[in-house]
Amino acid sequence: MGDVDNHGYPDLFVTQWGQNVLYRNLGNGTFRDETKERGLLSAKARWSSGCAFIDFNRDGYLDLVVVHYVDFDLDHTPHPGSRLNANGKGAL
Repeated sequence: MGDVDNHGYPDLFVTQWGQNVLYRNLGNGTFRDETKERGLLSAKARWSSGCAFIDFNRDGYLDLVVVHYVDFDLDHTPHPGSRLNANGKGAL
């Protein structure tokens, strides 16, 4: 949550698997999806694990930092039980 355009109302940025969404607070109890208008659409699904608002360049406006978990592709993920062994550290 952060006021992305200094209009006095907290806006929301929702991170998730798929498309993250920016909801701008209109100040009347409603929010508008401004993801596309603000250039935040992603060409492929992403797994974002969190975000933070910070005025990184000290221009008086909040900047958005988004953290992504892994480069996850559902089409190349093994189905549960499809592998006979695990190759992780300490796994048998």
